[in-house]
Amino acid sequence: MGSEELTGFDWGPDDMNPYAQFAQLRPVAVLQGEILVFNGSFNVPKISALSHFVVANFLVNSGHPDRALVELKTAAQLDPNFLRTHQMLADLYAKEKQPEQALREYRTALRIYQSVHPEFEKRYPAPQNPLSSQ
Repeated sequence: MGSEELTGFDWGPDDMNPYAQFAQLRPVAVLQGEILVFNGSFNVPKISALSHFVVANFLVNSGHPDRALVELKTAAQLDPNFLRTHQMLADLYAKEKQPEQALREYRTALRIYQSVHPEFEKRYPAPQNPLSSQ
């Protein structure tokens, strides 16, 4: 993993950061000055969820919302509190004319957002209701 992932800058503080479990560990090696190597067995559903989210983002941008939906649902199962998954699901459901699902996902994203540290809320805008622009 890259050393930037540990900071949580892209994901948020504490539990919002899928790489948080590694923050207190000492890497056994550092490759090219930034790639951290850890030995051991690790429980990584949040990192797996992030991978599914990244694939979903690619699929949405490639015009495959149906396939993206499958990836996002998997991501939500792996990490039910990953804010970005619920934001993307809300947007996707809104575009697919599924307002009830869009509103459910928007409310979930907003609940997650409101449960984080105030510093995070200052740096990142609150989720927007994708139905309010339709």
